[in-house]
Amino acid sequence: MKKRNVYKDIVVFAVICLVLSSMIQIVKKYQKEEKSYGFTIMADREIQTDVVKEFEKIKGLTRFEPYTEIPVTIRLGNYILETNLTVADIEDYPLEWKVVDEKIVLGNTPVLFMGEDSFFGFIDQYGYAPEKSQIQKWIEDYKNLELTITDEEEKTRTARISGIIKSPGRLVCMDMGQLEELEKKKFHVTGGYMEVWGYQNAENAKEILESGGFVLEE
Repeated sequence: MKKRNVYKDIVVFAVICLVLSSMIQIVKKYQKEEKSYGFTIMADREIQTDVVKEFEKIKGLTRFEPYTEIPVTIRLGNYILETNLTVADIEDYPLEWKVVDEKIVLGNTPVLFMGEDSFFGFIDQYGYAPEKSQIQKWIEDYKNLELTITDEEEKTRTARISGIIKSPGRLVCMDMGQLEELEKKKFHVTGGYMEVWGYQNAENAKEILESGGFVLEE
């Protein structure tokens, strides 16, 4: 009987493993290139219209949703939250909802949309955050919460919540159209959410934007 060549079998097995590994890497690379990647960009200055038009030249760009951020203080009962209010087009800005009103009425009362994790940022006069049970009650009863929101000019308004955001969980936002109507002025774009198709396109876009002075956040 002819003796089996064990070393040959080992080599053949190793080659098969290498081929399979290469195929897996090719498939993974293909899959990475066949999806969109989203991230936010922020600037320390107004993003002018001509700059936004330049974004259209980014290879693979599928969307850009502009926003602005405004420092505000939100009071809820005996608790306050110092945060940046993200002001954007609520219908277009990518938000994953935990719960939201079926019909949102944007009148003279500021309508807020709170990330479920943003409630953990509230503190009382002694610097203590609310209990998890209290936060859960707030989220469940969000429609009936009484809040006030104060801007940089110390202007305070009564506000209400019309939705709880699951992701981004720390976000506190408001509709751009409503705020401009309330303030009777236009707000400058200082950031935005961007989506780029393809992993390599996204990496190239990030490099271009960072070299242009933009701060990126996944």
